Amino acid sequence: MTKASENLILALDVGTLSVRTAVYDQHGKLEALVSRPIGLQRRSEVEVEQDPLELKDKLREALQEILALPLVQERGVAVAGLTTQRSSVVAWNRRTGKPLSPVLSWQDRRGGDYLKPLASKRTAIKRKSGLFLSPHYGASKLRWLLDHCPSLQEEADLIFGPLAAFIIFGLLEDHPCVVDHVNASRTQLMDLVERDWSETLLTQFQIDKGLLPACQPTQSFFGYIAGTVVRRFH
Repeated sequence: MTKASENLILALDVGTLSVRTAVYDQHGKLEALVSRPIGLQRRSEVEVEQDPLELKDKLREALQEILALPLVQERGVAVAGLTTQRSSVVAWNRRTGKPLSPVLSWQDRRGGDYLKPLASKRTAIKRKSGLFLSPHYGASKLRWLLDHCPSLQEEADLIFGPLAAFIIFGLLEDHPCVVDHVNASRTQLMDLVERDWSETLLTQFQIDKGLLPACQPTQSFFGYIAGTVVRRFH
């Protein structure tokens, strides 16, 4: 029987140009790393997108490969963590997990026009969110999706938010609609003091709280990786 001290730590990284899975020992030593390249589409100077299905498929492949390694089979995984592009956002169906939009990259700035009417409130927004008013963050991207994707307006099971929430939904057994505080904060919609979605900021960006995943601490239990995840995402 494997001793608990020999169990490995699994890291999942959904980056801009690649997805990676890695395992570390409990002293932080890297034991194995698997990487898969992913595409990035630049539609214009301000429009930068990724295919959410490609990200999921490549992550599944990398996860499948690393979990099949003899080292991992022998020692097992004690805990897993996820890191993603924090300011990238996507919309999906909260019942089926089907993507309803492309991933709008952290490099995407198409929502800039939504920030102009808020210029006089920039100081208050910075005080509450901790972020300077910028199309780099998720709020203006989410607002753009609502206004420019008619299918979202007609979708009864719409949910959208940080890329991390979409990955968590597909990765875990119970398909929770949750996001951690760090990724939530990069939407510019989270109150740093309350550590939850700010009613004031939601009103200013005209976004319904019910369309966003629930917030929870970054270092907390999110769920178990689904047993079928090495075959497919939800």
